[in-house]
Amino acid sequence: MIAAALAAPHAVESGRSLTRADGDRYAAWVHGANVRVLDEQTERTSSVPMPADCREPDALGGGKLVFTCGKDRRELRLLDVATLTWSAVPSTDAVKAMFENAVSVERIGSVWIAAMVETVDDRILHPMWIEHATGRVVAEDPGDITQYPDLDAPELWAPLCPPLRRLPSQTWTPEEPSGLRWIPPDVKGTRALDTLGGRMLLRFCGTARTRLVTRKLIYSSTAFSANRVTWTDTRWIRDGAAVRETVRTLDVTTGRVRSWQFGNKPNLYVVHTRRHIFVDSERAAEYVKRYAIDLSQR
Repeated sequence: MIAAALAAPHAVESGRSLTRADGDRYAAWVHGANVRVLDEQTERTSSVPMPADCREPDALGGGKLVFTCGKDRRELRLLDVATLTWSAVPSTDAVKAMFENAVSVERIGSVWIAAMVETVDDRILHPMWIEHATGRVVAEDPGDITQYPDLDAPELWAPLCPPLRRLPSQTWTPEEPSGLRWIPPDVKGTRALDTLGGRMLLRFCGTARTRLVTRKLIYSSTAFSANRVTWTDTRWIRDGAAVRETVRTLDVTTGRVRSWQFGNKPNLYVVHTRRHIFVDSERAAEYVKRYAIDLSQR
């Protein structure tokens, strides 16, 4: 619940799950037995009972929250954040086979869900994509470095705008082919968030120029949308006995960077909408202290 328009971080409703946001209009979290959904366009926060057999939401995107549900956590269910109605991803044979392994849902778009699957036989991570309208599972990477998995594209694999390309993974090997062999940038419109030498930078369609987001190598949580990059900088002090955490955000349209100090709060998690940054601090198991920063205030 966002009550006051404050430029400084201020505590808002805490709960038992991390905040999920789509980078634009919606944010959501779990409070008690309910899912809270913030719609910044209507400035309303709605509350929807969460099914008892679902765990906390994994991701928000494409107008939907995705949950892992069922007795053995082998079902995928969706909450439409506009209509606040529930639906289920068809439990096809491919979905059932996927859930024979350890599944971590990472992102969701308007068409596809992205997951990382650790198979029980080889303990290797395999990226998979699930079409949430049909339950179709895609596990093949075409290997074309000019294409990337677009979760909003009906055919999944979409062309990268030149000169963007996928880069070779630093961890994939023929002996242990874990994850994608070719890593795509995080694409939002005509901009893409990438890394070079461990540092975050922005790349752009139609030009070879780049923009360094931060010179620091020690950063953790990041959020990227069409108009903003938000991240946390970590500075270790007292020989590693404590940290100084700073939340920073770059408005990619104006180039303005804003920062907020959070002190000795390690492992912060950040997401944003157009108007707010949400900063989560896990205090204990199933308890998250949540802060909000109103970006409309100077």
